[in-house]
Amino acid sequence: DAQPSAGRKFLVAGRGGLNLTHSEPVENFPARYRTEEERWRDLLADFGPDALRAWAEELAVETYVGTSRRVFPRGQKAAVLLRAWLRRLREAGVEFKTGARLAGLTDAGESWCLDFENGERLLAGAVVLALGGAS
Repeated sequence: DAQPSAGRKFLVAGRGGLNLTHSEPVENFPARYRTEEERWRDLLADFGPDALRAWAEELAVETYVGTSRRVFPRGQKAAVLLRAWLRRLREAGVEFKTGARLAGLTDAGESWCLDFENGERLLAGAVVLALGGAS
């Protein structure tokens, strides 16, 4: 992440109320992705809105369904959810690379090679690219 700390865009998204998901049946979700409907059906079968709510509860963040049928964290605080999530990830051994811009990512066989604009190079067994949304 080029930002100095992980999750800043998550916090920005939460400023207007953190809409986590929708309470409609999971079967309805894939149709919203039109040309990618089949792909999303498979993905959401493994982690739909009920699973997302259970995940938030595991992080001690209670959720509720608003009048719009959207799901929000109780108290509407994105920072509370983000802190709990980052803590859980760090406890699991996840390392965050902040304050850096990725210039290249190559498959190095048993690992991934990450090259940064500042010349730094890292090897990692797994990489998650959290690239943000269209906003």
